[in-house]
Amino acid sequence: MYKNNENEKRNKLIKRIEHYCATQERCKNDVINKMKSWGLKEDVKLIIEKLTNEDFINETRYVKLFCRSKIRLNKWGLIKIKNELIKKNISKDIIH
Repeated sequence: MYKNNENEKRNKLIKRIEHYCATQERCKNDVINKMKSWGLKEDVKLIIEKLTNEDFINETRYVKLFCRSKIRLNKWGLIKIKNELIKKNISKDIIH
């Protein structure tokens, strides 16, 4: 009974995270921080891997949209955008 309840709780949490990722592009760091704020500390890597495999998280797509929106809406320069992406732990290979 206890395992079944725990699996049900985990599945609800995964659906909640999927919805969080589906409403707006997110990077891995944003999703990890959100899961920690919800109190989820275990299975974080497995959940991130699952979301990446199912294309809920795509860091390349995130970087493209992040850059486009910051240039258009906030009039940020390239250095500021690059620094913000580094703060979000985006791979330097993706940032170039």
